[in-house]
Formats: sequence, C-alpha cells, structure tokens
Amino acid sequence: MKKSLIFLFSAFSLINAVQAQLQTAYQIGYVGGRAQVGNNEVIVSGGMVGASSNQEIDTDQYIMTGFPYPVQYFSQTFDEDLFVSKGYFPNRVEVRWNILASESLITRFLVYRKPVSSDGDSVLVASLSPDEFNYTDEFLDQNVLYKYTIFAKGISDALRLPFVNFIEGSGFAFPVGTVSGRVTFEGGTAVEGVAVVAETDGNVIGQQTIRLDGTNSQLLVPVEAEDTELDLSGGFTLQLWSRYVQNQGSLFKKSDQYELTYDGNNLALTVSGTTLNLPFVAPVDSFFHVSAVYNDQEDYLALYALVNDERLDSARIDFTTPITENLDNIILGEGYDG
Repeated sequence: MKKSLIFLFSAFSLINAVQAQLQTAYQIGYVGGRAQVGNNEVIVSGGMVGASSNQEIDTDQYIMTGFPYPVQYFSQTFDEDLFVSKGYFPNRVEVRWNILASESLITRFLVYRKPVSSDGDSVLVASLSPDEFNYTDEFLDQNVLYKYTIFAKGISDALRLPFVNFIEGSGFAFPVGTVSGRVTFEGGTAVEGVAVVAETDGNVIGQQTIRLDGTNSQLLVPVEAEDTELDLSGGFTLQLWSRYVQNQGSLFKKSDQYELTYDGNNLALTVSGTTLNLPFVAPVDSFFHVSAVYNDQEDYLALYALVNDERLDSARIDFTTPITENLDNIILGEGYDG
C-alpha cells in the first residue's frame, strides 16, 4: 500500500511535467494527499503544482515526499510570424510582433540585435513597454543583415522558450538614391533596349573602418616642421565617425594641449586646459558623427554629435585663452575601444 500510494502521486506529477512542455504562464491547483499505513502516516506534500521540494523526513510517524522540480504551464505567447523589414527602407529596419496570450505577465519587451555573420552575443538596443508591439531601428549599418530577438520579460525570465518568451527574425536596410540627368545618343535618335549604367568618378572608398581595441592599437599622424597647417593654434574643425564599444579613450590627441575623449556617456574637448563637456549616449552598436570646433576668430569651443545626419546634442562655451604653437604628432584612438 505504501509503495502504491507514492507511485500514484509521482505518476500524476510526471504527467504534468510532460504537459508543461506544451502549455504555460499559469499554475494549476493544489496537489497532495495523505494515507495511514500501519503505524506510519504517508504524506505527499502539496501546494500549487511544482511548489514542493523532494525531501524525506524519517521519524517514527511521518515520511514526507514531493515532486522534485517546479512545474509551470506555458501557452504560446508570440504569433509565429515576426515581421522584420528586408530592404524596404533605405535607412531603417521595422520590426513588428503579435501577442496571443500572457499579456498580464509581460512587464517589458527587450529588443536585441546582432549581425547574422557575427559570432558574438546580441546586444540590447531597446526596452519597450508591454503595450508596444513594434520597433523602428534607425541606428544601424546599411547592407548588413541583422538578427533581431524580442524577449518578453516577466514570463519565466530564467528560461529561453521559443514563441513563449522570445521570438527571432532577420532583416536589413538597403541604401537607395535618385540619379537624374539627360541621356543622349550619338546618332541623335533614341535606340530601344539601351542600358544606362551609373559609375563613380574618382577614387571612392566606402564602408571602410579601422578597429581599435583600446589596448594595443592607435593611429599616429607624424607632424613635421613644415606641416604648419597641423599647428592648430589658428583654430580647427575636427570631424570623425566612431562606433563606441567600451571604456574611456581618446578619439584625438595632440600632446596635452588638444584632446577629444569619449566614455560612452560624455564627449569632452580640451584645449589648453579648458574642457567643454557634452553629455551624449551613443546608440548601441551604431556609428555616430562628432564635430569638435575651436574658433579663434569668434573665440569659442563647440561640440556637435549626430546620428544618421540628425543632430542629437551640441554644446558651446566661450574661449579666449591664448594658444601657443604646437607641432607635436597627432594620435587617434589612444586607449579607445571602438
């Protein structure tokens, strides 16, 4: 009798464990029981399914046992179709999803992204409220295929269950442009079936970057005595594109007189001991454009941060400190990881 009773409850729990692979996000009712076996009372500990732990207390009167694993029932949360635009737009990717169940459990939607060709982990690019079901990614590289992951926070966060608390899809942005002009024919008369090909004029370098690891790499621009245009005491405008990874580093440096640094939260331009700060958080895994200006005619320092040709932040201060000549070398990327 003792063995049969324990087997009965264990079998019931195992059936629920199989069902848990197909259902979720709610718990079923109380499971438990007891029986008298001779001088011993057998108790199968109860509670909501999966709430008990496997333990035995051997005394003269009691033996307690229970199902050893927590059990939850999971319904399919996401529709099986995650919409991710594929070349529909020149400068963005649009992502949309539908929810079938478990709305009350979801606290946030987390959006992760990574290039499909990358072996690295996805990075968090957005955190959305539970009533938002679309995301527009404007901070990306064109012609790059990305994998997007939507994670529904609040549904068994310790697990990763496809269509239960996450869904994935891939997409990309495809750059387009408008070419206008006049097509003429050598004979003066239009000819059917002629192909018009647009070609670049000059030495064009596109989508080429230099990866700096923040430890063992930087760029050195030698400055000779005759390179008076690199003296910078007469004012300058420095413009560059960067993708920040981690840590604080120097984007541009010329001895201790000129330096532009970034730490993920703040751009800082220093000229002869005066520092201009621009609080700025760069989009995750995306390039941003920065312009650093020293205007010796109007006596000011200025910083401008742009993403996708749209100015996001800027700062400016007056600057009247006299500048001495400086023909030291220029260093790009000292200690900068990006």
